[in-house]
Amino acid sequence: MSSSTSQIRVRYAETDQMGVAWHGGYFAWFEVGRTDYLRERGCTYRELEAQGLRLPVIEARAEYRSPALYDDVLEIRTRLTEVRGARVSFVYEVHRGDAPDPIATGFTCHAALDAAGRPRRLPEELLRLLTNGVDSQQSTVDSGSSGDRTIPSAAPSPYVGRDGVGGR
Repeated sequence: MSSSTSQIRVRYAETDQMGVAWHGGYFAWFEVGRTDYLRERGCTYRELEAQGLRLPVIEARAEYRSPALYDDVLEIRTRLTEVRGARVSFVYEVHRGDAPDPIATGFTCHAALDAAGRPRRLPEELLRLLTNGVDSQQSTVDSGSSGDRTIPSAAPSPYVGRDGVGGR
């Protein structure tokens, strides 16, 4: 499975008066997971930007199941779900300690842009790094001439609900 695990501690500045983490902070934690995912594969955002590649978020979603509290140690589990031409998508699970069920799940989709902000295909080297370690029993990687690589998840997506729109 192509995944990464990051650990963070909820800081006081990330909480409200009740000690509950602000809902928008989860997206910053997703970014920690995503940058660690890249770093573990030998690539950083700084290096991508030096090569003229930008990966802005074009779609994001989070589902909150239980609050994160001040001083909680959280585990951010990040998994690549799709690489397609000029897009890459990740899903995230936020776990408190060793709890088996996530307290939150999320999704981000990123567009590949050049330094001028125009869409571009993901470089082959980046495709190779991103998909390194994808379990062939878990997914099918299509690397045809279009450069598309779809990596279906073993479990249902946390960001598509019963009605196919969002939520669970």
